[in-house]
Amino acid sequence: MAIPWLTVLQAVPWSEVLAQAPKVVDAAGKLWRRTRQRAPVPDGTAAPPSPEELPERLLAAENRLAELQQELAESSELLKELADQNAQLLRGLEAGRQRLRRLQWLLGLTALLTLAALLR
Repeated sequence: MAIPWLTVLQAVPWSEVLAQAPKVVDAAGKLWRRTRQRAPVPDGTAAPPSPEELPERLLAAENRLAELQQELAESSELLKELADQNAQLLRGLEAGRQRLRRLQWLLGLTALLTLAALLR
């Protein structure tokens, strides 16, 4: 059972995966820190703002919207990188599966030829 896994692990482009890993970890860390530092969301039960407060609150809401859009873009980029790495791993696994299938056929053929040679 160790041989198929070894074959699969050898087929994975580990140099590429390892080269991309620090970028993914850094991006995930930044995203996590920004998410944890997020200001609490008001629950909507507060009194309505006075007319003098409206411009200030509108500016704060616009700034928060810009932050959320930036976080969304970063999250999308991180998801894209993770999906690319996942695709690379899946390609490696598929190559390993195909190699294993060929080896199984070769082993079966070898067993049949050995059996035929022994029965002569």
